[in-house]
Amino acid sequence: MIIAIDGPSGAGKSTVAKAVARELGFSCLDTGAMYRAVAWRALQDGVPFDDDEALGRLARAHDIAFAHEEGEPVPRRVSIGGIDVTDAIRTAEIDRAVSPVSAAPSVRAALVEQQQRIGRAGDYVVEGRDIGTTVFPEAPVKVFLTASAEERAHRRVRQNVDRGVGSVDYDEVRRSGLLARHLAFAPGRRCRAPGFHRPLHRRGHRGHLRARPREGRAMSLFLPYEKMWDMPLGGTSDEKQVPHWAGNLIWGFLAFVFKICFRYRVDHRESLRGFKDKTGVVVVGNHTSFLDVAFMYLAGRPSQWVRFLGRENLFGNAHGLVGQVLSRVGAFPIKRDAADRTAIKRATRMLKSNEIVGIMPEGTRRGKSDRTPELHSGAAFIAKMGHAPILPMTVRNAEHVKHKGERFRFPKITIEYGDPVLVEDFDFLPKEDRLDGCSWYAMRECFALSLNVPREQVDMPALFPGGKDFTAVFAEHPVPHHTTAEVVAGIEAKAAAKAAKAAKVQEIA
Repeated sequence: MIIAIDGPSGAGKSTVAKAVARELGFSCLDTGAMYRAVAWRALQDGVPFDDDEALGRLARAHDIAFAHEEGEPVPRRVSIGGIDVTDAIRTAEIDRAVSPVSAAPSVRAALVEQQQRIGRAGDYVVEGRDIGTTVFPEAPVKVFLTASAEERAHRRVRQNVDRGVGSVDYDEVRRSGLLARHLAFAPGRRCRAPGFHRPLHRRGHRGHLRARPREGRAMSLFLPYEKMWDMPLGGTSDEKQVPHWAGNLIWGFLAFVFKICFRYRVDHRESLRGFKDKTGVVVVGNHTSFLDVAFMYLAGRPSQWVRFLGRENLFGNAHGLVGQVLSRVGAFPIKRDAADRTAIKRATRMLKSNEIVGIMPEGTRRGKSDRTPELHSGAAFIAKMGHAPILPMTVRNAEHVKHKGERFRFPKITIEYGDPVLVEDFDFLPKEDRLDGCSWYAMRECFALSLNVPREQVDMPALFPGGKDFTAVFAEHPVPHHTTAEVVAGIEAKAAAKAAKAAKVQEIA
């Protein structure tokens, strides 16, 4: 049996197809992977993308096969001509190549034959372009999915972020023709494809489909939290910006409660305030308590937001309520045990927009488990990509709030910022050690603030027994000290020099 799912780009076809397949015990036929496999083969063989005949011969000459794990509808492995290309077809190069390849009529004809042959062999949920009209016109169940242009644009932006290609600007995607491939099926137009159920909108006169009422600013309360990860922070409540009022309410509540309970104060805050509207900055801290992130957020507000990288599985807790709260105060998810390109790209984009990104480089709270503490270099990498300084900070005494098996305590909390660290100051190290050395140095600054001792007295090998020790290296080659004012002045000088150079080039032209 075949269930055919079609719809415009960003409508959620893949998500629905997987869910339906799991529920019914069917398999998913990934038609997109088939075109990607052909594109990969064409690149390997040097076949021009504008040679329709050659592309058709290639598609007909190589069978594409999928390998499934028992109980899993989504294929785990993809091969073409017996060669496993599962990972090879998910690169930016293939993202760019698949569009012209899939547009070739001969390729489409060849793959339609293969898709029909695979579909006859079992029960499949199939999603993709022209699935119900061309590939499986006799499918007993045909579904057409659609969504608002706004929602599809947001989804396309997130897809482009994940893939590393295409525009990540919401308005640009919305204005482009990327979402208009299936315009005939858009709400407000007559449905023209035979065999499809009409979209689930109310019908108007003469069989036309009426669009849903436009959501106003008040509907920002019900924004899916995934939308807010790629929104800029602003002072309005429309769906192009993270609703500002929600973050203010959360900050006001937390500040009131925490001020009473912990009598907290912020020292050396001018190190952070000096970067406002001048440049992005990566704030890093040692992770000794579950309250560290909350205090980091409170210390920046109300005049500055801190965009936190939070553990991915946090956002789905309490049926998504935690994700709503975290996203409205500027947080976004990261996969801790993998090189999360999406999170890195988001953080980099925020830094280039003069925002603050907050990171706990230790990943897991110190003392939470028997795991040996590890020091990750992600903060230094993000700072390097975003051309931003790193600002060490600490939350002193937070580790005494709750000990295992004991009641809550309410010690007096001090939040303290250090002086900025520049990634380029570590270029004297071998290339493979620069990011690790920078992260090590920044974390030593954090622990020096936490322990209230000179940085040279911090025993980093004891704190991170499994990591590389840079103590001797930095004793022999001291890292320059910077103040926030000096860093900002250097950034402004570089910008002025760049502007002057551009003006000179313009004058010559």
